[in-house]
Amino acid sequence: MTASNTIDGEELAWLHALARALVSGGESPEDLAQETALRALELERPDGAPIRAWLASVMRGLRANRRRADRRRSWREQRGSDPSGDSDDQPSTSDLLTRA
Repeated sequence: MTASNTIDGEELAWLHALARALVSGGESPEDLAQETALRALELERPDGAPIRAWLASVMRGLRANRRRADRRRSWREQRGSDPSGDSDDQPSTSDLLTRA
């Protein structure tokens, strides 16, 4: 059996305050809080788990996923804009076609 995932106004306000404390730079605390609330409604909270501790765990996981995705995107963008054109010495598409 799982505990109810109902998030009342008090928890939602706390969630927004936590998001504001965690984010920096170009991140949006409102987006993180809303995404956390949505995700929490989709997940099953274990019986006996305090709602705020569980919500904080969900938020930290989402934030970590966002940061990882941002780093990967940045890496791909930098790699794609390599002016030398020899990213990791990979053959070009025309070289591969010529070999075939």
